[in-house]
Amino acid sequence: MAKNNKKQAVKSAGPTTTKTGMPVHGLWGVLLLIVCASIVYANYRVFFGVEELIPRLMLAPSSIAVVAFLVYKSTK
Repeated sequence: MAKNNKKQAVKSAGPTTTKTGMPVHGLWGVLLLIVCASIVYANYRVFFGVEELIPRLMLAPSSIAVVAFLVYKSTK
């Protein structure tokens, strides 16, 4: 009986977590925050420094990537 209860407790706990990818805490977290700030600053300079539409549209992928990364990490 105890064996079955133990299996049920493991199943109800959800899937096991595996550590994959680069950790984002400590020094790595600070470095990634600096990289995000650098991308935001570069996008700001390009957006307000050019008059053409194409360079402004090319800022969308990096802007979306930074926002998605920051939102994902802040919700964890």
